[in-house]
Amino acid sequence: MQYYEACDKIETEYESRFNQAKLKPVSNLEKLLVGAANSDDFSEHLEEMQRSCFGTYIHCGRLGHQLYLAHDTVKTTLPKVRQVTNIRTICKALNKTPVTKTKQIVMVNLT
Repeated sequence: MQYYEACDKIETEYESRFNQAKLKPVSNLEKLLVGAANSDDFSEHLEEMQRSCFGTYIHCGRLGHQLYLAHDTVKTTLPKVRQVTNIRTICKALNKTPVTKTKQIVMVNLT
């Protein structure tokens, strides 16, 4: 009996920890970035982010333009990756991307 009560307690704690309202904007931001890196339609996630707490800190219009570069960046720097599943892969791709004058100009014009 104690074993099942302990399991129930663990499950309840996990649910309360990971189903918090504060985690939803972070989860949506992750879906936005991963979706863009996979060349998925990310417009819905971008709109959700704009309505969230991040909307006041991140210029969503500029971000929307820059997200179109994410898929090409991943495919160019990590050609063996078929699908991006987490932020770590995107960071790895960005860290391998050499910054050139052209990219700097494009990024400045988009910001």
